[in-house]
Amino acid sequence: MAASLNLVPSQHLTLTPQMRQTLQVLQLSTLELSQKISDALEDNPLLEICESSEETFENNASEGDQELYWNAEGDDPEEWETPAEKTLSSHLLEQAGCLPLSEKDSGLLRWLIGCLDNDGFLPESLEEIAQSAPFQEEADPEDWRIALSLLQSFDPPGIGAKDVSDSLLLQLKHLLNRKLLAPELAKLTEETLRDHLTLVAKHRYDELKNKLGCSSEEIKSVLEVIGRLTPRPAAEFSADKINFVIPEVAVTKIQGRWTVRLISRSGSKIRLNDSYAQAVVQSKDKETMQLWKG
Repeated sequence: MAASLNLVPSQHLTLTPQMRQTLQVLQLSTLELSQKISDALEDNPLLEICESSEETFENNASEGDQELYWNAEGDDPEEWETPAEKTLSSHLLEQAGCLPLSEKDSGLLRWLIGCLDNDGFLPESLEEIAQSAPFQEEADPEDWRIALSLLQSFDPPGIGAKDVSDSLLLQLKHLLNRKLLAPELAKLTEETLRDHLTLVAKHRYDELKNKLGCSSEEIKSVLEVIGRLTPRPAAEFSADKINFVIPEVAVTKIQGRWTVRLISRSGSKIRLNDSYAQAVVQSKDKETMQLWKG
């Protein structure tokens, strides 16, 4: 068979390294792009951040148009500063520092504060806590009970309880002591929390009414009181951090039509360092120039 040469037309796309890099960058989210820029700044001394005084989103919409992002123009940046985070321990120690306590009582109270869990509970018994304290020989059980009673009188209400049920009862007592609750309603609520909390959780209110021997209106009032209580007394001091979402696009309604545009200020802008760039251009040593170019 004789050999022959045939030409077959075909199309193919060749991507240069620069084009590949561009496609990779375009696929990154704002957070991923910021991290990539930070890595590049650490690895390459020729790069630097472009300082920009722009602090607000560009707003091209006409007057009366609706924007679906917050425009911070005109606000004082000092108002955005978040206060120092206040922990549960610091909040309780601040209250303990306002009391005229002896050194021993202050030590017992501080030790109990250190034994609280993240929800504000004391899961261990006073006997177990006393045995783990370094000054256990200096305090008797009555001293520990007084210190615990003092801790449970602190804000937030319900702190220092053994469990959720105990915490709810402490909060109820707090409302009663502050005369924010009628004694008759407090008694019904206390009985509900002690003996019939399961019925409340299962919404078996008719059975609860028969157990308490009260009217439907009284049951409604009891449920309202329970709704004011919190099962986790230290919830407001939770250490969970809020992850804020950084917008990448702005949706604008202009003359009845919605349009989408990219927010260009997201992420940092980088450029070549002028000093290093001039040094490369003016360098006469070929090896040094090749090194900097690399």
